[in-house]
Amino acid sequence: MAYTVKLILEKPIQLADQVIKAADESSSFKSHCSDLKEKTQTLAAFLHQAARMGKNLYERPTRRIIDDTNQVLERTLTLVQKCRANCLFKRAFTEIPAAAFQETSSQLKNSADNLSWLLCISAAVYDNSHGDYLGHSPPLAIDEPVLFSIWEQLAILSSGSLSDRLEAPKSLVLSAKKYSCHGKLIQEGNCSVFAKILKEGPMKLQAEVAWAISEHVANYAPFQEHFAQHNIIPLLVRHLAFETIEEHSSNRDNQDWSQFWTTQTSKSALIVAASSYSKGKSPVLGLDVVEDVDPQSSSRPSVCAKGREYEEPKTKAYMKAMAAKALWRLDKGNSTICKSITDSIGLLCFAVLLGEGPEEVQRFSAMALMEITAVAEKDTPLRRSAFNPKSPTCKAVVDGLVRTIGNKDSKLVVPCLKAIGNLARIFHASETRVIRPLIQ
Repeated sequence: MAYTVKLILEKPIQLADQVIKAADESSSFKSHCSDLKEKTQTLAAFLHQAARMGKNLYERPTRRIIDDTNQVLERTLTLVQKCRANCLFKRAFTEIPAAAFQETSSQLKNSADNLSWLLCISAAVYDNSHGDYLGHSPPLAIDEPVLFSIWEQLAILSSGSLSDRLEAPKSLVLSAKKYSCHGKLIQEGNCSVFAKILKEGPMKLQAEVAWAISEHVANYAPFQEHFAQHNIIPLLVRHLAFETIEEHSSNRDNQDWSQFWTTQTSKSALIVAASSYSKGKSPVLGLDVVEDVDPQSSSRPSVCAKGREYEEPKTKAYMKAMAAKALWRLDKGNSTICKSITDSIGLLCFAVLLGEGPEEVQRFSAMALMEITAVAEKDTPLRRSAFNPKSPTCKAVVDGLVRTIGNKDSKLVVPCLKAIGNLARIFHASETRVIRPLIQ
């Protein structure tokens, strides 16, 4: 971004220098040219400050504001050059309305105010007493109020105080509902910002972002693909797996969480986990690596990010619930996302959490399984790969669903019944363990 910013700012800085030089050489309308020079110098100072900030600038509004600034400076240069006529005859016949100077002066001031706001949000200078950056909104907010609101909330989400960042996802969801500007929200970077926070943000904020993802998808289904393109699925699965099914490796260096766990070690871990779960044991923690592992498996990512294990149990439970809720909404009717989940450790996580998780986590796990099986019922390749009756993971899922259906007091009987119905094609006629609870 630093190199990109340098290129973006090169032209307006040159234009500002040319305006200042032309104003000094003006031979008519000197007072007006002096005013334009003063405002251009203020604008130039902000441009140089922006150049020094480099990669710290917030890219989306930077491009928009600099484009507008270029246009203003080009018009200013054309106007000032008219005041630099080199002979008496030309000066005598050069007529420039006073309104032109006033309008240009106003445009230069607006450009400076927009740049000032950009520098503030990029540096996270937030004034809580006024409720916005430095207690004012830029002229851009008047012309594009929705766009401005999105930019500001995303800036707060990226670099504001924790209390402000926790409120930003709610504001973004409200904007999406109120203005129906889903396309702009996607374009203005909330997918990439959400992905970054899910990867490395504080857990409380990650939970709020997961909730926001579920709300965005619930209100606008095309968000599924956009979030999937930004590797949101594996990041959410990671939160499900943390302290549910612990991934193991002799090397716990920081790795790219966009990778799924598909090594032999992971598959062996799944088998052990499914076996333990089917026997009624608690979620598997601290699985040992089995003998027949792939030697390349040491490159796998670690589930446990530094410090996550020290979070409050309430925060961990809420994070897991929101991750499950987001995945439930993301996998609804989407074969590609369902396959991403079933190809990873995600399907087993839902099976384990259905029986062992907190109440809210159980509910969203049941809903997610219902949607995944609904897609699998119509998608034969997905059904055959994810729900092979001989697979330990499939067995864990079915056992969990059957166990829940057998508990008449459970609030999850309906989604679990639907999930079992969706899987009807995988059962043999002699599958009495499924038929018995249905009859009861």
